[in-house]
Parts: sequence; structure tokens; C-alpha cells
Amino acid sequence: MQSGPRPFQIALIAIFVVLMFVGGVLFVTYQPSSQTDAPVFGNQVQIWGTLDRQVVNKMIQDIRAEVEDFQVVSYRQLDERTFVAELVDAIAEGRSPDVVLIPHTELANLRTKITPIPYDSQIPGYDQRTHLDTYADGAEIFTLSDGIYATPLAVDPLVMYWNRDIFSANNFAAAPRTWEEIVGDVVPTVVVRDFNRNILLSPIALGEFSNITNAFAIVSTLLLQGGSQMVLEDGRTYQVSLDRSVNANVQRPLTSALEFFTSFSTVNNPLYSWNRVQAQDTNAFAAGDLAVYLGLGSEYDNLARLNPNLNFDIAEVPQAAGTSVRRTYGDYYGLAILRASQNQNGALAAIRTIASRPQQLSLFSSSLSMAPARRDLLTAGSFNPIEQIRYRAAIAAFGWLSPEPIVATEAFADGVEDILSNRSSVSEAVRAIMFSISNGY
Repeated sequence: MQSGPRPFQIALIAIFVVLMFVGGVLFVTYQPSSQTDAPVFGNQVQIWGTLDRQVVNKMIQDIRAEVEDFQVVSYRQLDERTFVAELVDAIAEGRSPDVVLIPHTELANLRTKITPIPYDSQIPGYDQRTHLDTYADGAEIFTLSDGIYATPLAVDPLVMYWNRDIFSANNFAAAPRTWEEIVGDVVPTVVVRDFNRNILLSPIALGEFSNITNAFAIVSTLLLQGGSQMVLEDGRTYQVSLDRSVNANVQRPLTSALEFFTSFSTVNNPLYSWNRVQAQDTNAFAAGDLAVYLGLGSEYDNLARLNPNLNFDIAEVPQAAGTSVRRTYGDYYGLAILRASQNQNGALAAIRTIASRPQQLSLFSSSLSMAPARRDLLTAGSFNPIEQIRYRAAIAAFGWLSPEPIVATEAFADGVEDILSNRSSVSEAVRAIMFSISNGY
């Protein structure tokens, strides 16, 4: 006769039953931890930049609502005029921020202070193919030979503002689309001069640097539209090729750009319609004394504030008639990690977190009156009629690797001044500009 289970067997069975029960509970209630996938920001991530702190902080706060650890990320706004000097001092004194939010115009100037992300880093999203697929063509300005120097956030493209009342008074129903329309129709029809050839009403502000707010961007646009190679980067060197075309059939883009630009301020030229005596072009447009103002997309609200009664609209910058490639200049803004950062891993985690949130980036760019740098957001477009133009312009917007911004601006300004004062021929001015910019790196 077989006896019943022994006490040891009963205890063993009981243990198995308990373990099975606990295992079942854990199987039902367990959720995989995201600890290994969650970004690690460290104790703090400091971002410095020149963009409006209220806008940047709003984006940071929105992300904090979704990512609790993002509390360690902060932003400090500095004066655009002293930003680089303050940054260099901070790095030298061992109090460097971790990230800078910079325009592409500072990239060459700050390159040695930035940590690039190599294309073979295996960091998701930071291979060259993904970067090209994710961001607008012009955002390639941040991708140099040794890696990605900044993650693009927004672009501020050059656009055209036009006075509806002046155009309608001269029987123009719409904004000009081509430079041929500007030269052949708008300028001769709109310009008003007195018997002494003093300009009373100007069709467009071109030809000077001292009183044209965006003269650098305008000349850059003419270069881009003319097919200039601009500046070619090779390792740590830069080849200034402003007067060399990407198209073998097009000759000397910088020469052509300067000839066209200065013709509007040359007294004996039929296009003469602007000079240094005129008010600053922004103020002239706001006062109704200028039919067309070439300005950045972010300037719309300021123009409306300067004159709430001004009847104006926004359009894309004119292109050459028959061109198949649209081009305008644009300032690209991106987040870059500093070499002096004590928390580079946290800095990268913060940048990746920001870059992965299209909704916040859309609101961010809109709040700055700019366009987003992401292709998907530009493709989705906007219902806002002003933003629609910014978005279209952003798709065609490019920058170039100029040295410290003031160097390139002064080189162009000096060249234009020398041409207008007859101190230099156009070819001599071109050589001087190329020399100045080449020595600026």
C-alpha cells in the first residue's frame, strides 16, 4: 500500500505553486523599462544663443511636460553683437555652456570650438543619408567633410515685401516674379525723380550697403541665383569661389551680381532709383516711399508694427526668367555641441530630444516668424498665408560658409563703395572682395 506524500514533497510542491503564481502576476503586470532607451541628460545642459529666450524657453517647457528629466536643460539669450566674445571668454574661463544655438554664418568662425558628430558614429539619425532626407537642401551647410556640426531647427529666408497701393496705382495687379519684370516694367514705371534727379519714390532698394538692411543677403541671393560655387570646404581649408560658376555656360557670377546690384545706384544708368541719401530701406518701406523691400521672412511683424496702416504683402524673391532652379538666401539656425562642454553626452541627448519633436519645432519656428528646417514640416505647409510664402522660400533657401559675418559684409560693402565712387572697376572690386574674404578665415 502506497503511503501519501511526504512532508518534504508537500513543501516543495507548495514552493512551486507560489513561484508559479508570482511569475504569472509578474508576467501580466510587467512593462519593459525604457531606462536603456531613455535619454540621459546628466546634471545640467546649458544652451546659449541669440534667439528670443521666451520662444526657446516655451519649447523647452513643452518638452519638459513630456520628458521629466528635461528639467536640467536651460537656455540663456545673449546679445547678438557680443555673443561670440562672451562665448570665447566663457570657454577660456572654464564656464562654457554645453550647446550653442547659432546661425550658419557663425559656423566657420566657431568651427574649432564645436564637436562634430562623425558620419560613422552609429548614432541613429546622424548618418549623412538620414540628415539629407530629414532636412531642407540648404541645411547641408551644417554637414562638413568630417561630420555634422549642428542639428538644424529653423531657417529665415530672404523674401520680397511689396506695397500694394503703389503697385495698384501703377496698374500692377501682382508682385513681380522675375528680375526682368523688375528691370523692364517696375523700375521705369514706379520711380519718381525731380528735375535734379533726386529720387522721390523708389521702386526697389538696391545698389548701396549703408542704408540697405539686408544688402549682404541680397548680394548672396544674386550669387546663388547666378550659379556661384560660393565657398568650397575641404577639411579645414576654404576655397573662395564666388566668381566661379557651377555651370560652365555661366561666366563670373560675382562680377555679374555686382554689375547688376550697383546699376540701381549709378546716376547715369536707366535703372537709377536708389542712393545713399535715401532713408534706411526698412523705414522707407514703412513710410510708403519704397515699393519693394527685400527682407527676411521674420521681419513681417516688425514692418506691420512700424506702420499698422501700410497695405503690403509678402512674396518670394524674384528669379531670372525661364530659370528651372529657384534660389534665395536664408539664415539657418542649428544646435551644436561645444568641445569645452563638461557634459557632451547630455548635450547630444538634449539635441536629439529636441530634434525628434516636429510639433514643438513647428511651433518654435512659427513663433520666431521663420520656417522649420525639416522637410516633412515644409511639405505639410501651413494654412497661414504669410507662413506659406516663408515655407516656399525656405525650400529654395541656401547660405554659404562665410568667415566671421562682419568680414564678408564689409568686403562686399567696400567693393560696392569702390565701384560707385569710381575708385575701382568691377573686376578690381571682385579681386579685392575675394582677397578680403579669403583672409578672413
